[in-house]
Amino acid sequence: MAERLGFTKKALGDLPKPEAGKRAYFHDTKVNGLLIAVTSAE
Repeated sequence: MAERLGFTKKALGDLPKPEAGKRAYFHDTKVNGLLIAVTSAE
């Protein structure tokens, strides 16, 4: 299940990188339906 957090510049900059080949999903707490998928750059 995706984690929910407020999408601020700091919060987005502090998101953890998932393992190589994996994706982590985060939902915004203020804008319904807004989601970010984070991938590893490696």
